[in-house]
Amino acid sequence: MKIGQNIAIGIAEETVYKTPVSPPTHWLNHTGDGSLDKKPEIKMSNAITGYANARHAAIGANSVTGGITVEASAELLPVFLKGALGNIATVDNLDGTYTHTFRVNDTTSYYSDYYLPSFTIEENTDGIAQRTAGAKIENLKLSANVGDFVTAEATIKAVSKEAMGTPSTVVYPDIAPLMFLTGSVYEGAAATAGSADLTPPVGLNVLADIKSFDLEIANTFGENRTISSGADVNEHKRTKNEIKLTAKLVFNDIDMYNDYISGTQKRFWLKLAFGNDIVVFDLPNVILDEVNIPRGKEELEQDITATALAPSTAPADVIVASVLNTIAAY
Repeated sequence: MKIGQNIAIGIAEETVYKTPVSPPTHWLNHTGDGSLDKKPEIKMSNAITGYANARHAAIGANSVTGGITVEASAELLPVFLKGALGNIATVDNLDGTYTHTFRVNDTTSYYSDYYLPSFTIEENTDGIAQRTAGAKIENLKLSANVGDFVTAEATIKAVSKEAMGTPSTVVYPDIAPLMFLTGSVYEGAAATAGSADLTPPVGLNVLADIKSFDLEIANTFGENRTISSGADVNEHKRTKNEIKLTAKLVFNDIDMYNDYISGTQKRFWLKLAFGNDIVVFDLPNVILDEVNIPRGKEELEQDITATALAPSTAPADVIVASVLNTIAAY
């Protein structure tokens, strides 16, 4: 009998798309949720045969899809942010720490960066090893509830999955996950550009009564299938990106609701910290999609949903994510 506590998942960025990389450069502190499976499409013949049932079946196109959930940490979150957003810039702080900054688009041309890196993912299920190649992050969702660990759930689309003859040596990570306990959230007037600073921009107001939030980076992929790739997908290429923020607040006033009904664009700045590690998200220009005025007999909570907007001028930022840790490069 195989034991779930022995499941290990490793990941490595590919230097050549769809070409597997081994061994993994990072072993993930995953929670065991989700799966990443190869799913062949079974095609049934529709020919009339004189019987009520189909007579022939064949395997058609393959798809490799699934997800991985990890407890988010400043050490591993940059791997997922690079996969979901595409751009990374690293600064050596000359004190043993590094600041890694992630953006959707580069600083020279707003429309130039549809590229996302691909990864090889190795799953070792108590000695049974399988390797997925050409994996790209379709969706990345960070969830934070006050007093609990922050989780990161990545939805994956890949090209191929195969059994491995000899699995890599597993190293279970000993990494402290981020807690949503010592961070902070600010809001204020919209801006045309984000900031990579680890301190809140001047002029924003603290949202002291936030109870939870979800930050979702959603990519839309076009599937390129050609006869040259056989049953597998030839390529997944990003055609669209959408970033959404949902949050639950203690209801104190109707200021957020008034901004919602007036269509006032806003800025949100979120900070997660644990020990010396810091993760910051700056959404400089968002529109509130939905804000309620709650009712009830208990403590009133207000739910908000916002979508990050592309700037009217380029270059500028839809989101800026910054991570401070002691790792030099990703």
